[in-house]
Amino acid sequence: MAAQAGPRTLADLPPGCLGCIAEIDASLSPAQAQRLRALGFRPGAVVERSRTAPLGDPTVYRVCDYDVCLRSAQARAIVLAA
Repeated sequence: MAAQAGPRTLADLPPGCLGCIAEIDASLSPAQAQRLRALGFRPGAVVERSRTAPLGDPTVYRVCDYDVCLRSAQARAIVLAA
């Protein structure tokens, strides 16, 4: 199996698995990054991928003891720790 190129993001997290947030991608606008942080997606936070919509997007993640639904593009902007 080949290694994945680039950092692993929240969108790559398999269902039912946990990940620890390393950073939010700097390519996001400051407003988008602030909104994700306000929802609890901060460095050091532990996130679990709960479930995905039938057509594959959006996905529900559990962070800070509550569920948050993110689109794939938003989840790809959240980088997980190695």
